[in-house]
Amino acid sequence: MITEDDCVASVKEAAEILGHSPSRPEYDDLDISPHHDTIRRKCGSWNKAKEKAGLTTVDVGGSKPINKSYFNQIDTCEKAYWLGFLYADGSVIKNTENSNGISLAVQESDRKVIEEYKDALGSEHNIVEGQGKVSLNFWTDSLVSALESHGLTRNKTTSNSLPDLTEESLQAAFIRGLFDGDGHWGQHDRFNITGSSKDRFKKVGNCSRLSIILLIVEMDVTPFELVENSNSMN
Repeated sequence: MITEDDCVASVKEAAEILGHSPSRPEYDDLDISPHHDTIRRKCGSWNKAKEKAGLTTVDVGGSKPINKSYFNQIDTCEKAYWLGFLYADGSVIKNTENSNGISLAVQESDRKVIEEYKDALGSEHNIVEGQGKVSLNFWTDSLVSALESHGLTRNKTTSNSLPDLTEESLQAAFIRGLFDGDGHWGQHDRFNITGSSKDRFKKVGNCSRLSIILLIVEMDVTPFELVENSNSMN
């Protein structure tokens, strides 16, 4: 029976023959056993197999620069803001290679948001356009793992998770990102954040008063209100 260790050893063997970390097509050309499909099943993905073998990995579709450790620590307001925006409009996804990815899509009129997000992560990935939307997709397990550690999961729509942000300025930045993605102006100069997780809203509402004040001052509004909407998809 083929084990995970057998798969990792085969990937290492391919790297020794080629002199570099092998792509799937290169591995197949070497006619080494087991088949790459078996390696993906045993290790979780082709990139994960290479990581276990101590080899370098690349994003699916080609090696493009990106700061994969950007979300490891949420220690700046910029990072907290983008985490909030991803909570609102981001999606954790998988592709046919069983690799993990993160996607952020907005209306075409908000293209500047995607460009700023791209710059923040030091990415050179292409912005995808279609059906009135623009999106940016990153296929990197390490980036997804970091986001998951902060509560951003595949079932984020109904999950009540929130990141553990103790600093009030980071809480405010996170809420600002959440609002920019899922918020809208309401009546009487109030702004609302919509979604389908009532428990999450309760947690947001429990953020310190100073965090809310910081958010209000930045947005130049006076009242603050959270509104739950069970019909919202995100």
